[in-house]
Amino acid sequence: MMFTLKRMLLMLALVVLTGAALKAQDFRGAISGRVTEASGAAVNNAVVTVTNTATNAATNTTTNDSGEYSVLYLTPGQYKVSVEAKGFKKSLRQNVEVRIGDKLALDVQLEVGAVQETVNITSDAPLLETNSASAGQVIDQRRIADLPLSDGNPFVLSRLAPGIAYTGDLKFSRPFDNAGTAGIVADGAPGRNEFTLDGVPNMASGGGIGRVAFVPPADAVQEFKVETANYDGQQAHTAGATVNVTLKSGTNQLHGSVYEFVRNDVLSANDYFINRTNLTANPSRDANKDGKADRDSLRYNRYGLTVGGPIWTPKKVFGPAAYDGRNRSFFFFALEKLKDVFPEPGLFTVPTEAERNGNFSALLPSIVIYDPATARAEGARVRRDPFPGNIIPANRLSEIAKNYLKYYPLPNQPGDSQGRNNYISGQPRTDTFHSESYRFDQVLSDRQRLFARYTHNSRREARSNWTEVVNGIRPTGNYLFRINNGGAVDHLYNFGPTVVLNTRVGFTRFNEPNIRQHQGAIDPASLGFPAATAALFGPEKYLPQFDIGNFSTLGSDYGGGSTFNIYSVQPTLTKIAGRHSFKAGYDFRSYRENAYGAGHSAGNYQFSNAYTRGPLDNSAGGAIGQELASFLLGRTTGGSIARNTSRSNQTLFNGMFFHDDWKVSNKLTLNLGLRYEYEGAATERYNRNIFTFDTTVASPIEAAAKAAYAASPIPEVPAASFQVKGGVIFADDKHRSFWDADKNNVQPRAGFAYKWNDKTVLRGGWGLYTVPFVSSPVINQAGFSLSTPIVGSNDNGLTFVSSLATPFPSGVLVPAGASLGLSVLLGQGVTFLPRELNNTQAQRWSFGLQRELPANWLVELQYVGNHGYDGVVSTNILNTIPRKYLSTSAIRDQSQIDANSFLNTTVTNPFRNLIPGTGLNNATTSRSQLLRAFPEFGTLTSTRNDATSDYHSAQARLEKRFSHGYTFLASLYLVEVPRSRVVPQ
Repeated sequence: MMFTLKRMLLMLALVVLTGAALKAQDFRGAISGRVTEASGAAVNNAVVTVTNTATNAATNTTTNDSGEYSVLYLTPGQYKVSVEAKGFKKSLRQNVEVRIGDKLALDVQLEVGAVQETVNITSDAPLLETNSASAGQVIDQRRIADLPLSDGNPFVLSRLAPGIAYTGDLKFSRPFDNAGTAGIVADGAPGRNEFTLDGVPNMASGGGIGRVAFVPPADAVQEFKVETANYDGQQAHTAGATVNVTLKSGTNQLHGSVYEFVRNDVLSANDYFINRTNLTANPSRDANKDGKADRDSLRYNRYGLTVGGPIWTPKKVFGPAAYDGRNRSFFFFALEKLKDVFPEPGLFTVPTEAERNGNFSALLPSIVIYDPATARAEGARVRRDPFPGNIIPANRLSEIAKNYLKYYPLPNQPGDSQGRNNYISGQPRTDTFHSESYRFDQVLSDRQRLFARYTHNSRREARSNWTEVVNGIRPTGNYLFRINNGGAVDHLYNFGPTVVLNTRVGFTRFNEPNIRQHQGAIDPASLGFPAATAALFGPEKYLPQFDIGNFSTLGSDYGGGSTFNIYSVQPTLTKIAGRHSFKAGYDFRSYRENAYGAGHSAGNYQFSNAYTRGPLDNSAGGAIGQELASFLLGRTTGGSIARNTSRSNQTLFNGMFFHDDWKVSNKLTLNLGLRYEYEGAATERYNRNIFTFDTTVASPIEAAAKAAYAASPIPEVPAASFQVKGGVIFADDKHRSFWDADKNNVQPRAGFAYKWNDKTVLRGGWGLYTVPFVSSPVINQAGFSLSTPIVGSNDNGLTFVSSLATPFPSGVLVPAGASLGLSVLLGQGVTFLPRELNNTQAQRWSFGLQRELPANWLVELQYVGNHGYDGVVSTNILNTIPRKYLSTSAIRDQSQIDANSFLNTTVTNPFRNLIPGTGLNNATTSRSQLLRAFPEFGTLTSTRNDATSDYHSAQARLEKRFSHGYTFLASLYLVEVPRSRVVPQ
């Protein structure tokens, strides 16, 4: 593929930031190296002690016969490294910084002398990455503290890493804006990213976008890393970026912080459009009674505190049982709260006082209201007479409509020439949020360490209440809640200097109920529905939605919500053997989601001008008013009532990996990994889901339909060729999975780092990654949730079969679930998954060099590529009209018009009276319907695995490390715009 400048996107990020190549999906780092004497000979059995200077927690190991050592699972922070061997002076290296995911190479040369003598060396951590081929960005705590952060969200800095493209909304980066925070794409990779907190999955529900669940306060974060190209077998559950965060832990010194950020409307102007309209205020917004709207509030307060230190109890309070946890027991706590209020002004259209009483005379002469009761046939058309004076008689007005209109506010501005946009609202939006995190670290013994972490946050947002309070309720708007809980326990056990077992368990729970601001405040029956109609409503108490043409909508459905849970167990065993560092582990996760939405359980009612325009039924309608007249007359033109079920889905994920960091020589290190993942197909606890669509099974109506078709066939399909096959198969206790899981997800990874000389390292690698299905839209519960449509008239308003008072004269359809077998969903569109469904795969590769320049400068140049394949795309080709009947013209010429007329011609319907409640139950149907492969169904939508994507980039990084701890980083990368392709069928 040609790499031309016309197809390149130039991106430049220049920040004061720390950069480093990364490794593994663990939140800790490691130090390894070789101990030699002056001649270069290896020193074996040397004791290497690595001590965290903040907690005095020390880890000991010894060098092997080759002088090699390795110290693993080091919490990010400052360390000192001492090396002692008989006959040599003790070597002490100070100020060694270990960052998240680092694998530092620290070689030590001992001097001959007495052990009591110490050679003290103070130096910066090495700039060159000589042990790993992986690429990415470390964002350490100092940069988080010193750089400006939008809404205190530390994750915004992830957008500055080379190869990262931001796809979210820059306005929404608050700690509860889960999608906006997670909106990044790494190196053009397909699929979602993976966010982890202390190594535990930290994901929320939300389809393929991969939303992050818990966003910690900036002051609670030790550091985090953005892995963009990782060749470690431990990296899991994503083909994109892995963003791994570790929270701060306590130290031997008590420390903390207190902060507050404030902005308000004192120094902020009012909204331009509100000022422009010279708006007269609603009483609730005119505190000083001057007849002018008070300014909508603008308030932003974000404040919090952190505190951490050793766990100890003073003797004066607790007596001789006092506990001093310095060097052993530590705690850390963080609290943040945020209150945000800001207007989202908008223009709306509400009925005038006269219109509410049926008086539309102000619309004359441009808009005329016609009387549905005067409808009469005139040839093939329907003729109606206008209401005299454009006024509907009072005795014709629906009591339900009159009661519903009481929840509309009155106009507060003139509007346009037709009365639209006659209400302006500041529509204030508010958010209330709080977040807490707790962490406890314990040194159990010289061999064992443990930490436990718990996080919680809660957000309530009120938005879209443009009406404010009317008639005692808020008829518009909703509350959005996001409540997150998460926890982890991590245990580290050293069997000896060469064997370490790390076991981690965790959970994340993301709860997102969506509640209307008027829920529970009004009974829909109180609008005046007859008792027989109200008995058809669900138990939910809320204001139903009435869609009245060009008027702004009140009410809604009942809403709903979901709870998304992740449970994980992740043991990892590491063995150091000579020049090899072997690592093997298991990764088990259970993804569970419970959701329910009652929907329009009391009905959704639609009103158009279908029965109030004229003089003929096909006359052009007025721009506004005729729909409201239809509403006042109680003449529904559409809508439905819902009967929805809940769902309880689960996906089980299993992963196994083996990885070897092999130091082939003092110059060459290989990173060799192999991972296998088995993502079980989603299931539903009560099997309330489609299992598949059988294309060969005979339909229950086949015999009757074929007999009817034989009496009146169309020339294009001989009676002998007319088939009525296919049907939906539902899950059951023996067939629970939604598809057959892909068992071929073997993912090899390989990387190398070659130390060309003391100042230059060549690095590169290749890896295969699997895109998970979890959180993808794979839930198909058709048949278990069902809507009953409102049919106002079957003859263009000559006669009516329903009204607003009696919208469901035949009752409400009850979902049959799987009880009707193949008869379910006849006459409707069906969405299903094929049984053979593969996970999308991605190959990523990179090659580059690092060069250390004088004065602690580092330059890195590399090429990164990505190829995705087996991409999952939606398709509806199974039940399309055969190509030979379609026009091939690219424009709407006569051939296309003729083809459409041919297909839309009505013919005798062989399914008449066989599929009640659907459009295929009528006496006639279109010719195109009978040309389909499965004429008894609508569109059949499924998926296929034939999408691909490609990405190529050149990336450059220039870094300068200063002695006082800051790092200057400039990154530049040229990206070929990613391509995606779908193989045509």
